[in-house]
Amino acid sequence: MNKEEKAKLWADRIQQYKTSGQTCKQWCAENDIPLSTMGYWTRRLAKEDPASEPE
Repeated sequence: MNKEEKAKLWADRIQQYKTSGQTCKQWCAENDIPLSTMGYWTRRLAKEDPASEPE
């Protein structure tokens, strides 16, 4: 998986979390994703897209 594919995967995951209506902690637990990893990707993708805002 290259960098672009990984960034797209995480952008999709973040969008799924935001539309789920759950807290980040709940969504991560349900999807077996470490909360720290979700935070990392949220911050990383926010840097690449200044229009988005971290939550």
